[in-house]
Amino acid sequence: MSNESTQSDGQPIQILRVSSCGGDVHITAHPGEASVAVEGDAPLDRYMRQEGELLTISGYPDDLEITVPSHVTVELDGIGGDVQVRAGGDAEHALRQLSAHGIGGDLEISHVNKIEIGAAGGDVQIKGDCEEVEIGHVGGDLRVGYVALLDLKAVGGDARLGQIDVLRGLGHIGGDLELRVNALDGDAQGTVGGDASLKFADNIDLALVALVGGDFRGSGEGWNQSRGSGRVGLGFGHPEKTLRLTVGGDLTIRGGRVTAQTFGDARERGGFEGFDELRGLGRELEELGRTLARDL
Repeated sequence: MSNESTQSDGQPIQILRVSSCGGDVHITAHPGEASVAVEGDAPLDRYMRQEGELLTISGYPDDLEITVPSHVTVELDGIGGDVQVRAGGDAEHALRQLSAHGIGGDLEISHVNKIEIGAAGGDVQIKGDCEEVEIGHVGGDLRVGYVALLDLKAVGGDARLGQIDVLRGLGHIGGDLELRVNALDGDAQGTVGGDASLKFADNIDLALVALVGGDFRGSGEGWNQSRGSGRVGLGFGHPEKTLRLTVGGDLTIRGGRVTAQTFGDARERGGFEGFDELRGLGRELEELGRTLARDL
């Protein structure tokens, strides 16, 4: 990249806003940086504007390489290519906040404290520890590490949620779901087109109500169950909050202490014809992702 620009204008930048860019965007955060450095193949001046603590880059046609201080809040909107946002490996060096809306390609995030994703057409991967993550729509697969608080609405492909301390919302998963969770923020519900594998903390308190199209298997402290398709109702610990699931494939649960349980088979509701439509949910959400990528 032959064009470079360093922005400070005598006033520290607190917000970086990048919008309507046609290429890939790579952002690296360093705690020792005092200014924002931008590199690109095309001349940069006509696309950049600083107003006080806000630096805006709008309409840039090519790829961008940007270095920012870790205290900066990054806002992305309408990026046609892939996006990569990376910061240091611990809480002290992590990027403070990221919002990303209208990402046409894949989105990879490493070590950002607070994340808001409106829509991404490709795959989304979030690495490192996060305080709070809010996700709207992901066209491809989603992979998340540790998140203190997660609110999720829709994923077209598979969702692998590594370690969620508190789950606020689950939404629609078109493919398979892997979820490790310690607690619910409130009542939550979700639909899974494929298989669902849940790992609960041993001391979790919740009620699980699930409608399962495939087989159910579960085990934990003092309980072990295996059944065919049907309704599953389980109380863990002292349940005050409820997780309601509709699963097109198999449901597997590990962990938790069951204090109440009830089951019903498929005949009680006249079969599971509706699960064919549920399994098509992923294809619809993936098409949404492709449409988003084309529009950008």
